[in-house]
Amino acid sequence: MFSDFVKKVAILANSFLKEAGGEPKVRSRGKVVFPAEHPSVLDNKDHYPINNANQARNALGRASQHDKKPSWYS
Repeated sequence: MFSDFVKKVAILANSFLKEAGGEPKVRSRGKVVFPAEHPSVLDNKDHYPINNANQARNALGRASQHDKKPSWYS
């Protein structure tokens, strides 16, 4: 019963992707500390944008909150 539900969801998701124009593209956020293309970034997303002084201060503050490496970084 559950597997039928999963199959139906997969079919609907695939049809939605076809209508929507395929897989979503990675959004470029300008200058970032860890771009999605970096080999150490595991989730294919940009991290810590630094396009202006406020974003750079925010990136430093957020990075200092980690007590271990983030789950998206290898």
